[in-house]
Amino acid sequence: MRSAEFHPEAQDEFISAAQFYEGEAAGLGLDFILTVQRTYERLLEFPATGPPFGRRLRRLLVPKFPYGLLYRVEPEASISWRSCTFTGDPATGGRGSETTRVHPRRM
Repeated sequence: MRSAEFHPEAQDEFISAAQFYEGEAAGLGLDFILTVQRTYERLLEFPATGPPFGRRLRRLLVPKFPYGLLYRVEPEASISWRSCTFTGDPATGGRGSETTRVHPRRM
């Protein structure tokens, strides 16, 4: 069974985005959480699902939201999550320039 390790900043981004969406419309934050959870579960089962993103990472888009999961599959059957967001502010619906956050951290 694969395991996942989340970068602390990715967790913070995830929580902030859920709070933002819940503030926009009742239930939208929960919808975001459940959609990210389904995406995460799919990656645990099929880690090669996300296309390559740079040399060492993969990225899988989160359906219905301007977010994606950046991750790296480790040889010891774990997945390291580098970042949750890859586009601009959720208030803009992801419009504007791409602001990929890949946090420099050895894994």
